[in-house]
Amino acid sequence: EGGTSVGVLAQDVLTVGKLALVVVVIVLGLVALAIDAPRDSALATSSLEELAHASPLAMGLGIVVSSFAYSGWNAAAYFAGEVRAPERTLPRALAGGTLLVTVLYVLVNVVFLAAAPREVLTGQIVVGHLAAEALFGSTAARALSAVIAFGLLSTVSAFVWTGLRIVEAMGRHHAPLAFLTRRPIALTIQLALSVGMLLSASFDVLLGSVGFALSVASALTVLAVFEVRRRGEARYRAPLHPLPALFYLALMVGVVL
Repeated sequence: EGGTSVGVLAQDVLTVGKLALVVVVIVLGLVALAIDAPRDSALATSSLEELAHASPLAMGLGIVVSSFAYSGWNAAAYFAGEVRAPERTLPRALAGGTLLVTVLYVLVNVVFLAAAPREVLTGQIVVGHLAAEALFGSTAARALSAVIAFGLLSTVSAFVWTGLRIVEAMGRHHAPLAFLTRRPIALTIQLALSVGMLLSASFDVLLGSVGFALSVASALTVLAVFEVRRRGEARYRAPLHPLPALFYLALMVGVVL
């Protein structure tokens, strides 16, 4: 129990620190842009007409890549069995988390896209570094990159926690996989898979491959809602059901294809 409380405290501190970092980047970026916004920025030179002419493949890949920014909202569901009053707490956590992440993600992208020309950002991974360099100079950009890297510790920590819950659940529900309920074994397997993926592919290939698998898995999860409701086991109300589920399934089928 003592180890768990320390882990919870560390996760809370890292998460609050990361949120504070994002807010600071947004505020400083918007102030800098208000003083001197570049005319050739990626945001200023983009148009809805370009989006309308984008290929289905480009749109699908764009959805997969950007979905990683929103994928953390569902992690609260993995701890449903350990939450007090989950019927009340989970909807609040999921809705509030989704709204917060959406607002911050959109605003930080506005800053990044408005800070630098399109040719500077196109095809680059370190967009935050390049945007900060255009706004504040190379020294500030290096400092921001270091802080962002530190902030990612909370993401890694969260995925370790949630990943273990998923693996343990697999062990509880499937007898041949019962050995996965032993946390050291589950953690070792998760570590081996993560290192294997990191060593086997480049960043863009890995992002696309994992995104494809997550799209399939999330579609199957939403599809399971229909079976749960057919059995009469649903414990939550689903407004406008089945329209949201059908819309999501259609979107995921399009992304996967």
